[in-house]
Amino acid sequence: MSKHKNLSIKSQSTRKNEKIVLGLIIAIMLTVPISIALAATSVQSPIQTDTFTAPHETAAPQTQFQVHIAYAYVGPAPSSVSSYFEKATNTTMYLASQYPSVVRLNITSVPNIQITGCDAVIEVYGIKITTDSGLAEYHAYFVGTNYDSSFSNDSRSTLINSVNDLVNINLYSTVTGNFRTIWTDHSPFLTNTIGSITQYIDSPSSSGLFSSGKPNAVSVSIYRIGYITMANGSITVFEDTPNNTPTDMVQLNNYESGFLHNVLVPPAQLSPTNLFQPTDNP
Repeated sequence: MSKHKNLSIKSQSTRKNEKIVLGLIIAIMLTVPISIALAATSVQSPIQTDTFTAPHETAAPQTQFQVHIAYAYVGPAPSSVSSYFEKATNTTMYLASQYPSVVRLNITSVPNIQITGCDAVIEVYGIKITTDSGLAEYHAYFVGTNYDSSFSNDSRSTLINSVNDLVNINLYSTVTGNFRTIWTDHSPFLTNTIGSITQYIDSPSSSGLFSSGKPNAVSVSIYRIGYITMANGSITVFEDTPNNTPTDMVQLNNYESGFLHNVLVPPAQLSPTNLFQPTDNP
């Protein structure tokens, strides 16, 4: 299996957590490679921390994207993906949680340019998965597009790198995202796999969200952290006010041995054996 071109973001301050593998790069995981086209680039690989910090401003309410939860599941991990052997380090790697999460988002570009005065924009969203016992997971997902057709690949990389200036890597355990070139058709986009199902560590894992026993309720909420723009090569970071109203929120239902929200797959096609991979896409 070829390596994914999804982009995870990790700063130098997270090197104390280097045993966590931010995901979708292991062949035994429930994923398939993403093909890269000129129209859409999905990105996930470590980036370098730049010593330059872009100016920060308060975000305006305008949004270029509509983001909704298409699928979410929390439950016991399949034994087939609970661990793997990493030949490069001669180490057995284990899922960070024995009861991991998976979330898939449905994203649509809003017609016309909503965030003006820039050549390209990336919006960053937080994903909070929480239980009634107070345990929670936090993940981040970014989505971006360019308005200027001459926007270069180097500029895109610089813009993506700046996500690191917006996301608190001490809170968000994974950061992945997607950048689509001149996203003008407004067609919906289904994200790749988000959640702790993508995380591996080099020691036996914990029970994660089930650490206090099986919870009675699990919910998932999506909220915008902010957005980043590039104009004539200059980066500006815009932060949303904390505790904004969530973009979307769902309560998961009891399903099999875990909790499920599903508006993605017809129920008759949903098998207990593939709850962490509800579609052929990763």
